[in-house]
Amino acid sequence: MDKKQEAFLRELLADFMIEAAEHQQAIISGLLELEKSLNEKDQQKVVETTFREMHSLKGAARAVNIVEVERLCQGLESVLSLLKQRNISISKYFFDTMHGAMDLLNQYIIDIAEKKKTVSNDQLVNTLKDVQSLCVGTAPVVKKTTLQAMSFDDEPEDLSVKKTSSSASLAVLANTQSLNPVEDEIESDDFSPPTGQTIPMVSNVTEPVDIASPYYTKKEAKVVHQEVTGLKDTVRIPVSKLSGLLNQAEELITAKNMFGHDLKELKRVGLQYHKTKDKSVNSVEGSSLMREDISILAKNMDQHYRIMARTVDDLLFSIKNTLLLPFSTILDLFPKLVRDLAKDTKKEIIFTVIGAEMEIDRRILEKIKDPIIHLLRNCIDHGIELPEERLKKNKSRSGDINLVIEKFNDGEITLTISDDGVGIEKEKVIESSIKLGIISPEKAEKLTDMEISNLIFNSGLSTSPFITDLSGHGLGLAIVSECVTQIGGSINVDFEKDKGTKFIITLPVTLQTFRGILVKIGENQFIITINAIEKAIRVKASDIKTIENRDTVLYNGENIGLVWLDQVLNFSTKKQRIDRDNYLPALVLVSGQQRIAFIVDSILDEHEGIIKDLGSQLINVRNVSGATLLGNGRVVPVLNAIQLIEEANSFLPQGYLISNIESEEATVEKQRVLVADDSITSRSLLRNIVESAGFIVKTAVDGFEAYKLLQEETFDLVVSDIEMPRLNGFELTVKIRNDKKISDLPIVLVTALEQPSDRQRGMESGANAYIVKSSFEQSNLIDAINRLI
Repeated sequence: MDKKQEAFLRELLADFMIEAAEHQQAIISGLLELEKSLNEKDQQKVVETTFREMHSLKGAARAVNIVEVERLCQGLESVLSLLKQRNISISKYFFDTMHGAMDLLNQYIIDIAEKKKTVSNDQLVNTLKDVQSLCVGTAPVVKKTTLQAMSFDDEPEDLSVKKTSSSASLAVLANTQSLNPVEDEIESDDFSPPTGQTIPMVSNVTEPVDIASPYYTKKEAKVVHQEVTGLKDTVRIPVSKLSGLLNQAEELITAKNMFGHDLKELKRVGLQYHKTKDKSVNSVEGSSLMREDISILAKNMDQHYRIMARTVDDLLFSIKNTLLLPFSTILDLFPKLVRDLAKDTKKEIIFTVIGAEMEIDRRILEKIKDPIIHLLRNCIDHGIELPEERLKKNKSRSGDINLVIEKFNDGEITLTISDDGVGIEKEKVIESSIKLGIISPEKAEKLTDMEISNLIFNSGLSTSPFITDLSGHGLGLAIVSECVTQIGGSINVDFEKDKGTKFIITLPVTLQTFRGILVKIGENQFIITINAIEKAIRVKASDIKTIENRDTVLYNGENIGLVWLDQVLNFSTKKQRIDRDNYLPALVLVSGQQRIAFIVDSILDEHEGIIKDLGSQLINVRNVSGATLLGNGRVVPVLNAIQLIEEANSFLPQGYLISNIESEEATVEKQRVLVADDSITSRSLLRNIVESAGFIVKTAVDGFEAYKLLQEETFDLVVSDIEMPRLNGFELTVKIRNDKKISDLPIVLVTALEQPSDRQRGMESGANAYIVKSSFEQSNLIDAINRLI
């Protein structure tokens, strides 16, 4: 294959990726729409649209010779054809099967984008069997399993299955020729069947009966949501916008000509100056004329600069508008996400989106997507109750989650995510905040409702009584707040116990220039964005006090932490001993309810500019958001205020000035942890991890021995496996909770059981945390232990 043909195929594949993503989303949206209670006319309209999208996706896959995707689309298309002809009915099993097949199709396309293969042929075979079972849902149950061949035509519309005859239905769908079992047909991952290949069909599959769960589940599986990568670099722009951009760009030609004229005039004046300088005669008259020329030139250049500035501003505004996309660009993904999470948690949820047509900067859309996903997960996981619990509270069986986008003003929009679930208890928020040292008990009594609500955005704070490997660590909302702040937005929350929770995010329509304060440390300069600075202050050295081995200063009636910015950034700068009467410049940074003063060498100026990313090679640099260019051409790092505050919280050295105040270190008795696991390898691993974190560890070979040790010795926490002889982890947990002496003992279950039902059983038995070994990380376990003790 020559280079020209290879380049053409790469371009064709890139086009397919874009087209496939659009067809995928349209099909998923159609399936979600069909799950609603539609009248027959609307239902048929949605089926027809979804069918055509599937047909187009199949044709596109065939054009680029992606046989697996084509084959899967063929099966799904035939199911939709039967549905269009009213030869099969829809049910929860129907939707679960179709969505499952779409998840596999999505993974295929992700693999193509990332040039790898994660989907096995067994997965394809099993999925095709499930899809084909929908086609024979009306077939009578036979005693013996028979394997028949099913061939899908290019135009499934021609398939005709009569409701009146089940055998006739099968006669149309199945060929008379025999075929080897599908497991034998696909022997290796390199198998590539030709177009039109017959597909095996199990003919005795009947549709399962719906059960009490809001969604029928064939097998419980961990929900994993992924998106196709490599599609972010493409955006569709209306021709009208491009025409406007061209007109504005052409205006730059006029500006170029004006400045060209100014340059010629400047050269002429310069030449005249040299001539005047060389001639002593008429030098006074020449100087007068030159001053007049310079004055005229300066006036013209000022006018031309204003014209140029307006042209550049208009062009920049128009270019930003070309990057405006409707929220529906990302919101179309969320109904499927909500459906899958609802199914996984066995909850019933009605998800409503209002204002999806609102437009916002494409770059903001990309950055706000993950925070929205986290907030939706938060609403589903922690907010909406199980149907039985809702009925006991006189609520509807189905919970409501609403996502509303509204225009706030000309330059901002608001995005509100709300649920009608359990809400958040303010008392628990205050209790957790005091425990983490975010606020003092005295300050807690003076907090307003708004200040209490915003406490939940502090890192480490969680009101969840149950910790898993995915939630309950108190990091999610802090990360959401940081993401929103970084794009120039703000987030607030309102909640009420048993009434629900509402997150309100205010976002700029476009990414704008930022304003910040330029500071100096030694020979280095940095900028801190102004939205994170509460106040610039001067700290008298004698006012610095040491409280609990940490420098503090009195600010607005309360003691706040005080650190040197160069220490937090790990800069080594030479400092002379400072007189106690000296004043030190400092900036008070704020994040949520936390305030810390950072001492700098000097505060230089206020700066307005654009933050540029550091690039992929420096993406993990702490405390730096990006860089900006000063007017003198100097590149200056822009500091991340939220990360600075987090870093300062873990930075507790005594300052340079308070050498005469001694602080006594309290002797802290090490806490004891009991580890129960029947595997010697797992037991040793857990013991090493927990001991390395500074705890005293004792081990037990099963639940029975663990309970015996609990009767004989005192422990602060139990880490237990579930599958153990004599007494398993669930039984051990129940036994501990029923023992009055140790009923309050925190329990962390670390297990290989990852099904939602196991997780639910762990919660019901009384465990405080549930960590799955397949996604095990040391930090998750230690974080859970530190939070519970």
